[in-house]
Amino acid sequence: MNPQMKIILFLTILITTVFGCQKGTKPTLLIGTPARYLPTQINKDGRTVIPNGRIIAPYGKTLMVAPHPFGLTLSPDGNTIVTANSGTLPLSISIIRNIKELNPQIQQIPEGGATDRGILASVFMGLAINPDNSIVYVAGGQENKIYKFDLNTGASLGFIDCAFKDEVVDYTHGYIGDMVLSRDGNQLFVVDQINFRMVAVDTRKDEIISN
Repeated sequence: MNPQMKIILFLTILITTVFGCQKGTKPTLLIGTPARYLPTQINKDGRTVIPNGRIIAPYGKTLMVAPHPFGLTLSPDGNTIVTANSGTLPLSISIIRNIKELNPQIQQIPEGGATDRGILASVFMGLAINPDNSIVYVAGGQENKIYKFDLNTGASLGFIDCAFKDEVVDYTHGYIGDMVLSRDGNQLFVVDQINFRMVAVDTRKDEIISN
């Protein structure tokens, strides 16, 4: 809540309390959202009102990506941002390059409004970029996979299957969520949210080394 709205809310409570006491009635507390009666609206160059009545007025530049960018990561060199756009079509990632320049370039993968099962069948919040800023790892949600993309071109580099089954456990189905990459980039640690397990991957071989 910005300072102006705080002042308005404070004065509303104060006036209501004072006048309520003067009339001998119980004070009425009025609480409203910062937007008050303003309708939900997107304003890329100013104050945006979101459905819950909050007001967003970000500093700096606003960039449009696909809906529901629940995941976000910054490349080690600080020049590229990747978002994981999930929850509604298109399930995708957005690669935002040259963020320090006046007009960063945005590439959506896959392009368009449809989800491409041959490229990225599903996505959740997990993202990781390797130390030399060449590969982005993407959590595949209910597909139980980790997808790989070339950070510079957006080209698909395949996927790592996280399914596993033996005489004791059955992780054929999973939901890959958050992930973190080791400092040297050789190991990727991934959360399977359905099976309450952490998967460790050797990124040099694209093989699971621990379930």
